[in-house]
Amino acid sequence: MRQVEEVGQISYETKYSPAAKQVDTYVRPAAPTETKFEKIAKSLTAINPAISKYIETKNEEKRQYEEAIGVKIYQKALAEGKDLSAQELRDKIKTGEITAPEAFKRFTVNTWNGIVKERHKNVAYTLTSHMRNWAQ
Repeated sequence: MRQVEEVGQISYETKYSPAAKQVDTYVRPAAPTETKFEKIAKSLTAINPAISKYIETKNEEKRQYEEAIGVKIYQKALAEGKDLSAQELRDKIKTGEITAPEAFKRFTVNTWNGIVKERHKNVAYTLTSHMRNWAQ
């Protein structure tokens, strides 16, 4: 027959011992140095608002100049007794029926807007004066 040997109380606790020692200090790795490209990109980021503002200002000046050309074209035609639309003015300048300096021959959206604005001012002035005369 088999005999059973009594063993003391069984412990389920396991003790682990660390394989490495604890370290008190941490050394941060060196930051990567900036490349020339990164330096250029950083400087462009800093001056980008200034460049954007400059371009915006120049575009506004160009728009105003081209509108002023449209105003002058209309005023010149009106002084010659020709109250023409923007389309008619453009066509007559292209065919040479109305003489215009070289800068005036290049029609842009802004030139067109200048003609239309000036023509509307003229129509409004004419309408206002007719209404005043009618009221009297």
